[in-house]
Amino acid sequence: MLNNGRFRADAIGVHPGGHNNSPDSMWPENPGPGGWTNSREFYFRRVEDVHDAVVASGRGDMPLWITEFGWATANNTPGYEYGNEISQETQAQWIVRAFERGRVDYAPWVGAMFLWNLNFSIAWDGEHDNPSHEQASFSVLNPDWSPRPAWYAIQAMSKE
Repeated sequence: MLNNGRFRADAIGVHPGGHNNSPDSMWPENPGPGGWTNSREFYFRRVEDVHDAVVASGRGDMPLWITEFGWATANNTPGYEYGNEISQETQAQWIVRAFERGRVDYAPWVGAMFLWNLNFSIAWDGEHDNPSHEQASFSVLNPDWSPRPAWYAIQAMSKE
């Protein structure tokens, strides 16, 4: 895509995975603790690899938008068991740290960041009767609309 002369965009959207790895860890030099650790695609910092590819293609001025990021917590969905290793407090810390990385470490090439998600726990509780679904576990609100620790952490983090 980057080497196709017909490709034009104002920004490139990136969905870096976090799995059970902190926003500061990266394989192989600083791997995470769990089972989803042996490939760079399982890390939030994968966005750095995408940026490197953009620069190598001669499009280093094209910003990246982190269009989906977040960390699952305890859930009952096969394939997302890594979320069972992440407490809501850890989720909150990692979300804030990811925003810090975007605003400080990745400036000026990260143009926007979108957290996944605000309130899927409410829909999965009400419509689907499964408040422990993996989509719900990424939420920053509980099924009863009360804030999780991530809500408060985002509220309190520096906006400068």
